[in-house]
Amino acid sequence: MGYSWGLGYAQYWIVLTVPCVAMAGDWVTHILDHAAGLMCGFCGELRLDQGLRPNRDGEMKQFIKQVFGVDRKRDSAIELLRIVACIFVIRIHMSLGNYFNDQLSRRALFLSCLGADGVAMFWFMTGAFLFRAKRYGKVLKSTANKIVLPMLLILFTVRLLEGWLFGGVSLMESLKAYSLSTLVSDLKIILLEWRSPVDHTGQLWYLFAYIFIMLLFPFAAAFVRQMDREAWLLCCFIIGSVGLFLLNDISLNRLAEFSHHSFGAAIPGLIIMIWGHLIYARKDVLAEKVPVWCFLAGFFLLNLARCLIQAYVFEHVDPAANSILYWYSSFGLAATICLFLFFNGIRSVINGGGLHVLINSIASFTFSIYLLHEILIVLAAKRGWLAAIQSRIGVDASLHRQLLYYILGVGLVFAACLVLALLIRCAWLGIKQGGSLLWKKGNS
Repeated sequence: MGYSWGLGYAQYWIVLTVPCVAMAGDWVTHILDHAAGLMCGFCGELRLDQGLRPNRDGEMKQFIKQVFGVDRKRDSAIELLRIVACIFVIRIHMSLGNYFNDQLSRRALFLSCLGADGVAMFWFMTGAFLFRAKRYGKVLKSTANKIVLPMLLILFTVRLLEGWLFGGVSLMESLKAYSLSTLVSDLKIILLEWRSPVDHTGQLWYLFAYIFIMLLFPFAAAFVRQMDREAWLLCCFIIGSVGLFLLNDISLNRLAEFSHHSFGAAIPGLIIMIWGHLIYARKDVLAEKVPVWCFLAGFFLLNLARCLIQAYVFEHVDPAANSILYWYSSFGLAATICLFLFFNGIRSVINGGGLHVLINSIASFTFSIYLLHEILIVLAAKRGWLAAIQSRIGVDASLHRQLLYYILGVGLVFAACLVLALLIRCAWLGIKQGGSLLWKKGNS
């Protein structure tokens, strides 16, 4: 009864929100157009040094589009999956757990299953496009600019401010506590242990695994190219990868010992990347042969089965064995594929009425949100804000109260990170544009 009610509630929620979000897409399109116009008018009235004035409305409009990510030509189905993946990751880090009053709550467990696969979705999306790259140098350059530098910047910033953010000391004391020995110690942990050395940045394990996979790109790309040409190799990969995930699930992760570190994360991550390549290349064929609702039903049914199996494991096998709940399970792979194919099947809805503008704009901030979210969650927990939300809602084992907590809590963290990411992007683009104008003036 509880499960059927939960599924009905989720479908009811989707039916109500899709039209609202569709209208929001139109609003966002108009808002961005008006914002660009207002900014252009404002900048046209500025009386600055003539060498530094934006002398074309088009330049400011382009700046606004860059800020909001509207100039990105992206697949809206992938971008929607990116947003959902980011929300799922935040939900995991705000999890209420699966036990209430020392009793397993199947409702809580079902919610855990539904939102368990954000990382698998990120791996999948990366694989959808990664193997189109032809040059290793380009892959390394992109990884350095888009992954390594932002990761190091967030590590350095949090280390510099951790006393002020988390330790209750003043900003100046926090800054003074940083030293050369701290930097050397952090670098040794990064290089020799391949993990984040800074507290409250545990989410960065994904980036360490990502960098590791990019270093192996030539071997992975050669395998994928050969697999695309050889049907027997494709069959071997499908049978081998599915078999590995299934056997690992049966062994409760004792077979492969997948984890969130080094090879333990890179191997399943690479497998899911290759699946992303395979499914994305065949998405239109699958959409023609299978009704779109089957993929959504498959997502819920897979997670319902996952919930029942995990509940049995908790109660009869090992209360600590929860590997089926992780992204590196066979359920994680299958659920990710189902959700992507569902989004791909409703592409015409997504692309209509300006909704794709909203989706692509929000999705352009998801990497920054990923970097920032755990820090904000820790700050919110230390200041008692999360406990206040739970107390206000009266969180217990009931499904609707847990859903309300996740909607409010995850929504607030996502929104706060989105605002911070927007401010950071504005500042960065402003610095770049200002530097470019100064360079042009100096050379004129």
